[in-house]
Amino acid sequence: MAARVLQRHRALIGPQHPLYALLSDVLADEERHIRLCSHTLERIVTPQEHKALAILLHNIRAIERSFGVTGAIGMYLAGLALRLRFGATPAMA
Repeated sequence: MAARVLQRHRALIGPQHPLYALLSDVLADEERHIRLCSHTLERIVTPQEHKALAILLHNIRAIERSFGVTGAIGMYLAGLALRLRFGATPAMA
């Protein structure tokens, strides 16, 4: 979900925005994390477990998709809370 939210935010603000590079870096880190997790699953899951893993991943993705806007709002509110807690100044547009 984080990768999709970051992709949407980055597309929305565009490359001219001061936070675009930061979002790109965070997105790249998230994509590396996804690849690492996928690679790890490929290595540790036995052939007998593939069907159960596929069902589990399908269910996880369905739950994740159901949070759509709610998840994005949650991430926004978490960022806002951090900004308020640490006194960061708003980014210049």
